[in-house]
Formats: sequence, C-alpha cells, structure tokens
Amino acid sequence: MHLSQLMYMSSAVELFDEKMLEELLEVARSRNEELAVTGLLIYVDGSFLQVLEGLQPAVDAVYAAILKDPRHRNVLEIFNREIEERSFPDWSMAFARSDIPSNEGKHAFRKLRGDVLANAGYIKGPKIIPHIVSAFVRRVPAFLEN
Repeated sequence: MHLSQLMYMSSAVELFDEKMLEELLEVARSRNEELAVTGLLIYVDGSFLQVLEGLQPAVDAVYAAILKDPRHRNVLEIFNREIEERSFPDWSMAFARSDIPSNEGKHAFRKLRGDVLANAGYIKGPKIIPHIVSAFVRRVPAFLEN
C-alpha cells in the first residue's frame, strides 16, 4: 500500500459556529488518529478546504464519510494522488480559520479556490500545500492550531 494525499473543497450547508467547529475537529481528530490519517482543515465563512493524507484505504474511507456527511455540499475534489511523504506528519488535523467579516471571507475563499484550481495541475505533489497555506494566510488573518 502507498501513501495518498487528497485535497477537496466544499461548502457547509449552514455556517459553523465555534461549538460546531470544536465538535467537528474533536471527531475528525479522533477518527484520523485511529486511521493514521493526517492533514489540514481550513474553514472560512462556510467554506472548507481540507487535505487528507495516509494509506490509500484510510484516506478513501475518510473521504467517503465526508461525501455522505449532510453538513457538506458542492464537494470538489482537487486531487487524490500518491505521495512519497506526508506534508502534515504530526497533525491529526491541523486547523486554520478566519474571523473576518462574512463578505470579506467569501471573497478571500473564492480567491483561494481560484489559486488552488489554477495551480493544482502545475505545482506537483505536496509542494502545493505550502503554496495554498501561504495564499490563505496572505489573504485573511488566520491561525493554525493542532
């Protein structure tokens, strides 16, 4: 079996408040730890960008659960490919979010989405991950936590 890295974007059916985000992260981190899946979750004003990495069957299982989760809609898979090493080896689920106003958050995420779609085919493998995170941090005041 090989290591896989999957990135997707989606929209939340409803805006997540602080409690909903904490519950989501608690469940995700627990599940990911059990399956040896690592990654990053970015949330901005109802939009998610997530990177999952681990053994292919584990990544597929987590992603299949996400696709069935009624809290998501408009799921767009950016890539799912084999990797040599993890970008987030120590993070069961790193998390970044923004507390900026709604209109600014939507604009920033649309711009980030455009960057991801424009560059995913050109910046190969895990090298796209720092590009995306830096693009996110440049556009919105955010923080990472694990």
